[in-house]
Parts: sequence; C-alpha cells; structure tokens
Amino acid sequence: MEIKLPNGTKIHPIGSSNGRAPFPFVSIDDAISDLPRFDWRSPRHTPFPADHESISTVVCDQTEPYVGLPENTPYHSKPKTTFQEYCRNGSSRAGPPQHFTRPLKCATVDRVISIPLQARADYHSLKQEQWEWQFSHPTSAVAKGAYKSSMCFLGLY
Repeated sequence: MEIKLPNGTKIHPIGSSNGRAPFPFVSIDDAISDLPRFDWRSPRHTPFPADHESISTVVCDQTEPYVGLPENTPYHSKPKTTFQEYCRNGSSRAGPPQHFTRPLKCATVDRVISIPLQARADYHSLKQEQWEWQFSHPTSAVAKGAYKSSMCFLGLY
C-alpha cells in the first residue's frame, strides 16, 4: 500500500509484498467449526437421509425471515482457534451463536439434504430428476465441461 502526501512524499505504512498479511489467515473451518450443527428439513416432509439423522434439524419455512437453531443453543465445542475465542469474548457482539441461514425454496432444500455427508459428494450424487437445468441440459456450460465437476449450483434463489 502506498499513500501520497500533499508534499509529494510517498509512505508505505503496511508491507504488502507477496507472502505478507497484517493478520494470520483464517479459514472457514477456523471461523465456524465450533458452531452448533444443524440441517434443514423440507416443509414437504420428504424422507430424511439416514446419514443426516444425528444432526439437529430445522424446518426451512419460507414465511420466516431466517432459519436456524434457537438462540440459547450451546456451541458444538470449546473454541479451537484464537479467532473463535475473539468472536465469543473479544467482540462487542459476543453472546450466543448467531447461526442461521435464509429460507430456501423447498426444491433446493430437498436437493441439499439429498447429498450424502461424505467426501467429494456433490450434485452427481443426486438422482437425475433432482438436477437443475444447468446440470442436465446438453447445451449448458456444465454439460459442455466448461466448469469443474465439483461445482454445485443448487438454485438457491
């Protein structure tokens, strides 16, 4: 980063060369691995896959502004990283986990909960009738091989 002062002087207050950052890298796992686990349940009462049975569920009701566990739900684990510790204790918004999502279409919820909880599972794991247009239509970019096979567009909107 470079700042030009009115007298023409240039200063470099933060080193920004490759390999340097003002703070350590925080991965998604570093940020959320301590949050309580939950999965959506379809309002259509579709059968819930057996491999999801050990996870708390909430009905994905589109009449609600958000979907998630109650505020008094305890964390899944003690903080595993300094980032998690900060979010719980050092942040001005510290308190119970605010862990929620927006409500999704029933068809999207059905697709998401139908993907098995196993490594490398994606839309290929779904029954073909659950695929969206971009996966099944021969003229789509996915069908033409323009995207990686692990990309999973679930029609969230």
